[in-house]
Amino acid sequence: MTAFPLFIELENKPCLVLGGGNVALRKVKTLLKYGVDVTVWAKDFLEDFKELEAAGSVKCVERILEFSICDEVLNKFTMVICATSDAVLNHAVCEMAKRQHIWVNSATDKEDSNFIFPAVVVRGNVSVGVSSSSKTPSLTKHVRTKIDALLPEWYADFENRLKELRQMARQELQTQSMRCDFMTAVTTYGAAHQGKISDAVVQKILAVVRNNF
Repeated sequence: MTAFPLFIELENKPCLVLGGGNVALRKVKTLLKYGVDVTVWAKDFLEDFKELEAAGSVKCVERILEFSICDEVLNKFTMVICATSDAVLNHAVCEMAKRQHIWVNSATDKEDSNFIFPAVVVRGNVSVGVSSSSKTPSLTKHVRTKIDALLPEWYADFENRLKELRQMARQELQTQSMRCDFMTAVTTYGAAHQGKISDAVVQKILAVVRNNF
């Protein structure tokens, strides 16, 4: 069955990632885009992890990953990512996490996970998650690449400008219908002009909206 897409707030929430290889690194880099407080456990780490730790982005703990990981340790975390190459270990940790109703994802077995880690495209507060319910990763990657090309980098500034205009519309326009028409108009204009919406354009759109009501 197709998985339901769910967006949750993870800023400053503690997340544990098991594994110090390329798969774990990709997961960590995605989590950091959302302000997650990431701790990584592994026996060995890629150099990239050391660079992230030196920058203060993650905490790396060198330890042998074994079945002695206990429930009392896991319950400190909001989310656990099992990204080691040991499927048996990943399965055991996933079972521990699920018993405590902790969000957990396994890189080696979808059935061990209680959520899917999507491919993402992020532009400021605009976030798009892509998943094929873990059935066709190549298609997920293909769709993510298409979306990445569709959303240019200036969408982050565009989104910030629209937030400002939304606040202004609440003060300047009396009804929800007027505010809705205004925001539709400025969004359409901005999308056609690389996110740039001058104050003069805003005033013209305000006048049109008022005249229409």
